[in-house]
Amino acid sequence: ISLRQTGRGSRHVVAAWTAPPGTDPADLEYRVSVADMKFGTSDAFIVPGDEHQLEMHNLGDAQLVPNGTYNGTVEYRHVADKSEPNGGWQRMSPPEELTTAPAPPEGYR
Repeated sequence: ISLRQTGRGSRHVVAAWTAPPGTDPADLEYRVSVADMKFGTSDAFIVPGDEHQLEMHNLGDAQLVPNGTYNGTVEYRHVADKSEPNGGWQRMSPPEELTTAPAPPEGYR
């Protein structure tokens, strides 16, 4: 499982991933974790197993900023494994750099 950036704006990023082979989407959940290494903020988003894309605008209470650089990972769990000590999360992807676009020119509408 791996995360890849598929879109961006000056205040959002879009990331996508593929399902693990041989799994039933109804049995899975994904956790997408994103961190801003410059400011030390991070957030995690839980996504149902039938979704393979996430558009992010915020990390916690902080809005993403133009020209921002963030690190993202995705991992999955079987819903039945929620009670495991680690919440059942497994097979975290390598970190992927996610970037926002530059701010629009002044006066742009």
